[in-house]
Amino acid sequence: MKYPKETIRLIQSHKYFHRFDYKIAVDWAINLIREGNNDDSVLMLASFVEPYLREDVEPFLTEVLKFLELEELKKDDALIAVTHYYLLEILEDNSKRKNLNVLSRLCVDNNYEPKLYDFYRISNAWEELTEIGVNFYYKDATLNNIDFYIKEAARKWINDYT
Repeated sequence: MKYPKETIRLIQSHKYFHRFDYKIAVDWAINLIREGNNDDSVLMLASFVEPYLREDVEPFLTEVLKFLELEELKKDDALIAVTHYYLLEILEDNSKRKNLNVLSRLCVDNNYEPKLYDFYRISNAWEELTEIGVNFYYKDATLNNIDFYIKEAARKWINDYT
């Protein structure tokens, strides 16, 4: 199975994204082996089991990326890649709330990054709507239409930044 380019770019962003889920990279390495890639760095990366500790896995992922001649993305490119990956997950209705929370944390971790601020607001609006029935973060959002606002913001962001 070929991995989508958005997943590869997410993996290339691992050093920038401090909450990176290294399971994604280990699964990718296992897939590379299935495709016939038996480089030592790929074999080592695929050998990790949970819990995936950043300090253990990161050097091997870096080596695999070098071997495959894939650059590790820096701040701005990594931010775009990570956001794009999670927005596509949201648009495919995959764990919307979890993925929206990832983007909200990414916004906060990056000093309330303006490119992500709408997702911070929508995430908090959804939380308030669930807990108290009203929200003070996203005008006109209700539990009945929050999905519309999430997907509208996701499509707009993808259109603006990719």
